[in-house]
Amino acid sequence: MGVVGHRPHKLRDANLPALASLFRDVLTTVRDAVRTYALDQPSVYDGASPMLRVISPLAEGADRLFAEEALTVGYAICCPMPFFEEDFERDFVASAAEEPDSLERFHRLLDRARQGPGLMKFEMDGDRADPARAYAAAGSVVVNQSDLLVVVWDGRPPDGPGGTYGTLREALACGVPVVWVDAAGPHACQILRHGTDPPQPTDASPSRPTDQRASLTAQLVAIVRETLAPPSTTAGSHRDDNASSPRDLRTEYFRERRPVWHPWFLWKFLRDLLGDGRLSFQSLRLENFEQAATHDWPIAPEEVEGRTPSPIELWVNQRLRAHYAWADRLADLYADKYRSAFTLVYSLAALAVLLALLPVFVREVGFPTLTRIEVFAWLEGATMIVLLAVLATGRIRRWHDRWLDYRLVAELVRELRILLPLGGGRPTPRPPAHLSAYGDPARSWMFWHLNGIARATGLPDAKLSREHLQESVTYLRNVISGAANSAGQVRFHQGAARSSARIHHRLHVVTVFAFALTVACVAGHLIFEVFPGALDAARGTLLGDQWLEWIRPALWVGTAFLPAFGAAAAGLINQGEFARMAKRSEAMSERFLQIDGELQALERRMVLGQPVTSAEIAAQASRTAQLMVDEVLDWRVVFVHRPLAQP
Repeated sequence: MGVVGHRPHKLRDANLPALASLFRDVLTTVRDAVRTYALDQPSVYDGASPMLRVISPLAEGADRLFAEEALTVGYAICCPMPFFEEDFERDFVASAAEEPDSLERFHRLLDRARQGPGLMKFEMDGDRADPARAYAAAGSVVVNQSDLLVVVWDGRPPDGPGGTYGTLREALACGVPVVWVDAAGPHACQILRHGTDPPQPTDASPSRPTDQRASLTAQLVAIVRETLAPPSTTAGSHRDDNASSPRDLRTEYFRERRPVWHPWFLWKFLRDLLGDGRLSFQSLRLENFEQAATHDWPIAPEEVEGRTPSPIELWVNQRLRAHYAWADRLADLYADKYRSAFTLVYSLAALAVLLALLPVFVREVGFPTLTRIEVFAWLEGATMIVLLAVLATGRIRRWHDRWLDYRLVAELVRELRILLPLGGGRPTPRPPAHLSAYGDPARSWMFWHLNGIARATGLPDAKLSREHLQESVTYLRNVISGAANSAGQVRFHQGAARSSARIHHRLHVVTVFAFALTVACVAGHLIFEVFPGALDAARGTLLGDQWLEWIRPALWVGTAFLPAFGAAAAGLINQGEFARMAKRSEAMSERFLQIDGELQALERRMVLGQPVTSAEIAAQASRTAQLMVDEVLDWRVVFVHRPLAQP
């Protein structure tokens, strides 16, 4: 729960004991609702005691009053300070304070939290020359860390940018429910939800909340359950008229176990052969998922060579690596199954055609060793059985859907990793209206799971000093452009663009070659049919009489098999979307290079001793995360209607 509100000079009409009592009721109602939900739904979360946290800068006035009540009923405190702590305390010395003993009260609150439920301090690098902007930045951190925001506002227009009213509007825009409490007694309050038009105050007519205290408890309980409960099984899913059941896979995801063996290597073998021109043989034994993520997500300095991970990188990775590695490796596993399956299915379909044609060739040529040509029928039947078994297994086990959903979980965690060091919010997918038929991932179980991870992680106990900002820029650049033992987004997309383009080109060459050979076979077949003497005229030439007997049946087989072979290659092109993926990866690498160049410029300014603010770096982190969110949403749209299908 977050809180923003007025300072004492705007609380002159407040009844502070009544306001404290209202705060206590709100905090207690939410606490009890969380605990009740945990008891009612023991299978949803991990069974540990619920964690309750208040996000408050502990400024004078409403912030402190709320925090005091929160500590009393068992909430930990997350304190995003607009300035470094020693600078922030200047607002509470006797000459600047509006409360008696303000600095001592501030220290008492910090000590109570530290010695009691818990304390996290996030000291921001606000500029004293522009305190309104600094407080607005702290308000944004409060919003992006809150599931519910309490706003104590007098209903009057703001004195400047940001402030209590600006934070209220920002919360509603971000979908955070707001408990609007009137700053004047008797402190009417109203719940504002996403989609509600924010109040429009004027000097002549201050806004006043519609008093909903009679229904406040019920509304708060409903908000808690909506926040903690998984979405319905159809929420966020794409509309698929052919689906026999909802696509929701939350149960399957949390029941997944790491398999010991992974025999679905066909796709990666073909990818490396066509994309990179090399033969690679994947180990059939699966590596531990977290161990496989060590190089890119180190949680200890000794896990990487060639560089020293920064403390902020280690802090983020320690809290997120297990979540990322599990989702990422499962997504890779099901991607391999799905892609190997459609590669195998198209290949088997072409093989089945060849096996159906070979008896004709054998009869015409008369191989003495193949007197029982019904063996081809058995082989064709076995091929079709394997083809259908692969299709059925992939559909029943929903390899395609698992790949898409698990990949979204992994990418959302990766984007959270980028945002956390500078106090950024949770990455929120916002698909455009014309893609609404594909579902809203922000209403899916994947985003619900991410919210749980983000809520449990919170913010780092950090001071946004110059050293921290330098570490943050380096860390962000490592994610984008890579470092020792890690690829980075630029190199990943550059490699993916090259590989996808080559695969598309080489499969296209196969289809063209198959078409050309088909035309040649048809032409040859027509020649022998129209000019029956052509075969006799060829006798005695260098071809030899024995080979001449094979020409006509071979041409007949070629005219039927080569189109099937070319169709299989074309099916792989269509199913894999290689050309589109190559262009997307190329565009992504160029965009990441641009952001990396801008980060390099920030680094140069730091080296030269020029001022660089956390807001500048946070803006780059937000752009990076949003770019990745948009890319993964578009990627899902491309592949969501590419399930396993019969050729």
